[in-house]
Amino acid sequence: MTISWPTNTWDVDYFTVILNETTNTSVTHTLNVSSSPATLTYLVPGSNYSASVVSHSGRNATPSDIISDRTYPATVRDFYCFKYSTENISCSWSLPIGVWSLMYLEVINGNTLMQTVSISNEEPFFITIYPAGDPIVEQQGLGTTNRTFAMLGRLNSNTEYQVNITTHSGDLYSETVQGNANTYVGAPPLDPNTVVITTVQNQVTLSSLTVSFSCSWFQNTNGDLKYYTVIVKQSEGTQVESPEKRWPMSTYYDNGSTDAYQVEDRVYPSECSNSNSTANVQIGTGRSNGNFYDAPLKQNTSYRLSFRVYTYLPNARSIRAGGVAIYTDTLYSPPLRTLAGGIESSVSIVGPVVGGLLGALVIIVGGVLLYIRREQLNCFKRPDSTHQTSTRKWDDLPAIPSDMKKDVCDASHEAGNEYVIPDDSVYEDLDNRTPQVDHHSDTPSKTEEDDAKTVGSSDPTYLAPDNPYLIVK
Repeated sequence: MTISWPTNTWDVDYFTVILNETTNTSVTHTLNVSSSPATLTYLVPGSNYSASVVSHSGRNATPSDIISDRTYPATVRDFYCFKYSTENISCSWSLPIGVWSLMYLEVINGNTLMQTVSISNEEPFFITIYPAGDPIVEQQGLGTTNRTFAMLGRLNSNTEYQVNITTHSGDLYSETVQGNANTYVGAPPLDPNTVVITTVQNQVTLSSLTVSFSCSWFQNTNGDLKYYTVIVKQSEGTQVESPEKRWPMSTYYDNGSTDAYQVEDRVYPSECSNSNSTANVQIGTGRSNGNFYDAPLKQNTSYRLSFRVYTYLPNARSIRAGGVAIYTDTLYSPPLRTLAGGIESSVSIVGPVVGGLLGALVIIVGGVLLYIRREQLNCFKRPDSTHQTSTRKWDDLPAIPSDMKKDVCDASHEAGNEYVIPDDSVYEDLDNRTPQVDHHSDTPSKTEEDDAKTVGSSDPTYLAPDNPYLIVK
C-alpha cells in the first residue's frame, strides 16, 4: 500500500507512517521516511487498513488525519476444471490467502456468458453445485484439505466451456483465473416414433435375419456415433418395451437363446455418412468377437430386435477405472420370424430341387419309351438262327422279364397286325426290284439278307442305322 501526503513544511525532520490492520488492531506497521510517498509491503491481501502520518520536528510530533483503504485480494490457487458428466463440469481450487468476501465464477461458451455463480465467504466451506437457475449447496465433508469444489451443471453434452474465477474483497477484485473443460459426450438423441425395424425383402433365411437400419434414427448432437450393437430377444410378444439398461448385455452363451443378448459391438455403419441413408444389418452370421457370439438363429422362430448406439465405449483400461458405455436403445421391434425348413423355406433352393425332379422324370419317361421300342423289335424281328443280323448279337441285349415281354408283345400284335405276315410274305428285292416268294413252310428261317430287306422296306419298327440295338448292313 502506498501512502502520500503534502511535504511543504520545511522544519520537519522526518515522517512516520503508521498502518493498522482493521480486522486485527494489534498488527501495526510503521515506517520512518524523509519524504512522501511511502510504500509498505508484506501486507495481507484484501485486508482493510487505517493509515496516518506523524510529522517530527525536534521534539514535536504532529499526527495527520486517519484514512482507510484496503489491499487488493489475492487470486485463488491451483485452479483446475475437468469434465464430470454429460451435463456437468467440476472445478477445484485452493482458497486465496488473505481476506475475501466473494468469489465469482463465469461459465462461457464461445462468446456467450452462460452462467454467473457467486460463492460467499460468510458461511463455512461448501462444495457448491450451481446449475443454471437454482443454486444447490452440499456441505463439505470433514478433512484437512483447503480445496473447494464447484459443480457447474445443466450444461450441454460434448461441449467445451471456459470458466473464469475472480476473488472480491469489498469493492476491489483480483485478477481473473481461467480454466477450460469439456462435458462428456451424451447418449445419442433418439425419437422412438421414427424407428420402424423391418426385415429386408428376400434376405431372410433359416438361420439369419437381415434388417434395415436407418441412419436418421440417431442424432450426433451429443457426440459422434461410433459403435452399435444389436440386442436379440426370442419372443412372440408385441408389447412396447426397451432392453434392460445394462452394459454389456449377456453373450449368447450366457443365456442360451431365450433371454435377450447382444451380438458383438460393430463400428457404426459407413453408409451413415449421409443421415438419409440406410444400412442392411444381418443377425445370425455365426461370427464371434471376444466373448460375444452372433449365433445362428433357430428355424421358424420369432425374434425381436433392438439397436443400441454408442457415443462412448470404454476400452479395457477405462473399464478397470470404472468407465461405462454411453448409449441409447431403440424399442424392441415386432416379432420377426426366420424361415421354416423344407423346399418352400428358401427361394434359393427351389429352382435346383424342381429342376432335379424334372430331370429325373424325363430320364424315367425316356427309359420307358426306349424299353417299349426295343421290345417291339424283339417281338417282330428276333431271328431263330444263330447268324448275326448286325454288328451286335441279339443275345447280347439285357435280359427282359418274361411277364413284361409278354405284355408288350401282345399289345404290339394287337395294335400292329397289318405289319406281321403269318405265312407267305412278299419281299421286294432291294437290288434288282424283282419279287421274291418266300414259302414259310418250306424255308425254316429267312436269310440274313431277307431279314435286312424286310426291316428296311415295310417294318414300322425299323431303327435308324445309328440305333445301338440294330445296325442294318
